Amino acid sequence: MREESFGVYSGFPEKWHRRFSIKIYAPPADVQRALVNALYELNGRSIKSYWTRNVGVDIDVIFEFGVADNLTFHYIDSDTLNTLLKAIREGKIRILDIICIVRYYVKEDRALKGRGRKPLRFDYYLLRFIFNDGKLEVRVFHVKGPQRILIDEVAEFLANCINARLNKKNLDILESDK
Repeated sequence: MREESFGVYSGFPEKWHRRFSIKIYAPPADVQRALVNALYELNGRSIKSYWTRNVGVDIDVIFEFGVADNLTFHYIDSDTLNTLLKAIREGKIRILDIICIVRYYVKEDRALKGRGRKPLRFDYYLLRFIFNDGKLEVRVFHVKGPQRILIDEVAEFLANCINARLNKKNLDILESDK
């Protein structure tokens, strides 16, 4: 990972599909830590129960996140998380670009003859988090996929995950500027 480009995707589109402006009442570094830890914890885990109303009871939903490094993305595993936390401690994060892949699978049934779950078309999002004094701007670009989960729902879900982590630390929570 190259230090000068870590966290920033040089190919991020100049025109995005949705922008959210969020007031930050906690120190930016605390919000950044909450964000990257939430992404790490969500990575590769089934969170179907949260999305049952949106996608149906028979569909499993799995999020995967990667952090940008110029033109590539690194899956947020424990090594990448530690690199991110170090960059946050050193005050090097002002922009953080993330790829978010939302995977959908249909539960195993007799039609699959015991072959497990069947993948459906995935959604691919680019997320840009811009940290300014007292404010977080989130730009979302939907790269491809059926949008079974809408951009607003992805953003709300991530904001709830960040807020949950901030509440655990007894820090102030985020509010959207809608």
